Amino acid sequence: QREGRGPGPPPFRLLVPGQQVGCLIGKGGSIIKAMREESGAHIKVLNSEQLPGCALEGDELLEIGASPPHACAAAVQAVSTRLRAYVPRPDAPIAMPLA
Repeated sequence: QREGRGPGPPPFRLLVPGQQVGCLIGKGGSIIKAMREESGAHIKVLNSEQLPGCALEGDELLEIGASPPHACAAAVQAVSTRLRAYVPRPDAPIAMPLA
């Protein structure tokens, strides 16, 4: 067992650019809540202490985990579909590294 988790597959983690975080969270968390309910997967934004060194200012680390694995796959599909639909503008400012 890992960190209190059952024997399922390890969680999927995705570094989300700060310009796209809002399209995954939604107003009051409505979008991420809907993705959790539809997929049956555990989806959460991890705290900033867990960001990797390559993260830029404003980036967030998303964790997706589920048992059975098809729920995790459904959540990853939903997240990637939203990220492709909400591509940052080419003229958006470039963020600086956190470290």
